[in-house]
Amino acid sequence: MKTREKLIYGARECVLQNGSLGASVKSIAKAAGVNHGLIHHYFGSKEQLYVELIIQEAKRTRELFNSVKESGNIRSFLTDLIFTKSKLIRELSALSKDSPRLEEEIKNFLIERCRDVGELLNINSYTKQLMITSSLLGLALHSSIDPEIPVDEVVDSIMESANNDQMEQTRFAV
Repeated sequence: MKTREKLIYGARECVLQNGSLGASVKSIAKAAGVNHGLIHHYFGSKEQLYVELIIQEAKRTRELFNSVKESGNIRSFLTDLIFTKSKLIRELSALSKDSPRLEEEIKNFLIERCRDVGELLNINSYTKQLMITSSLLGLALHSSIDPEIPVDEVVDSIMESANNDQMEQTRFAV
């Protein structure tokens, strides 16, 4: 793995483990196994490192999405969105208020996830895609506070609701 990739991976791990406020330049460099001065060398700032992290996360999510489309395992994509991506987005969103570039990348990431969810569940309306994605992100937040929530059942219910809605639209279109 190249140094640049190590730093992005280190930032991801630090943010997921320690939160955005607990991820210092030194802790990111330590997780990457490199000198902390390399963050400035490769990215110019921790903020730009976070921007690159979101861009890379979007690419990884797109790859996962493409494999899910082929395999049909929609729940794995939604679960990954709930437990991994949402925590990362939540943590970095807290920092985005002071960073228009980071805020823009997070916004783009979320728009793409809405479209992915819409494509997987065969939903054309962006409003409905947004509603479902927001429900999943809300579920992520809620389940991080209350681990007793039956996440699989709720995800199944969301998928079922989307499928029922799609059948209803088809019925009225005929």
